[in-house]
Amino acid sequence: MGTGHFKGALLSTLVIASLITPLLLLSPSPVHAALTPHAPIYINGNGGFTPANGVTSGSGTKNDPYIIENWDINAENAPGIEIMNTTAHFIIRNCYVHDGGSNYTGIYFYNVTKGAVDNTIMENNQAGITLWENSDNNLISNNTCENNYYHGINLGNYSSNNTISNNTANNNLGYDGITLWENCNNNTLFSNTCLNNNSNGIVLGGSVNNTLTNNTCENNISGINLGG
Repeated sequence: MGTGHFKGALLSTLVIASLITPLLLLSPSPVHAALTPHAPIYINGNGGFTPANGVTSGSGTKNDPYIIENWDINAENAPGIEIMNTTAHFIIRNCYVHDGGSNYTGIYFYNVTKGAVDNTIMENNQAGITLWENSDNNLISNNTCENNYYHGINLGNYSSNNTISNNTANNNLGYDGITLWENCNNNTLFSNTCLNNNSNGIVLGGSVNNTLTNNTCENNISGINLGG
């Protein structure tokens, strides 16, 4: 191949690459890909982990947790995923929970232990994720909670010993990126990002023995707020 032909081929390749790159950037996030629409999920007690309630596999043990995954859930008329009074091991992952508005939370735990939420997007809900009433020993990791009306991630009422890591909680306009209300103790928060128009990045109120490491809080009214 002559020099002129080589230069022409290289230029053509560069032009094609420049046209393809924006298309790649506009591709949907992997969490939105290959999701199946599902009605809001409500589970009360370990017996509620059934295929009808979105469980795709698992037996509820530590080594074989129940799996709830790959669902697109519109929370317009009810909390997207509401789980109460459980002790079984389970994981919610790769879901998209959205449009609960000012009325309904994306994912809501009440008296739940041994649960996990991973690689899930919650947006345009009352709050992204709420752990309430003795919801202990749960793992909240690698999630995105954006553009919710109040909190991105919200712990309250004696919810302790939880790990909150590698989450993004941005632009939650009403309150905070991540909030621990009174008596939420011994929780670990690390490598979370709370940016842009949260009232506060992270708030700890009336809670003790929590560990915060390597979190990023920028462009909020305050970064990390300790109260009570």
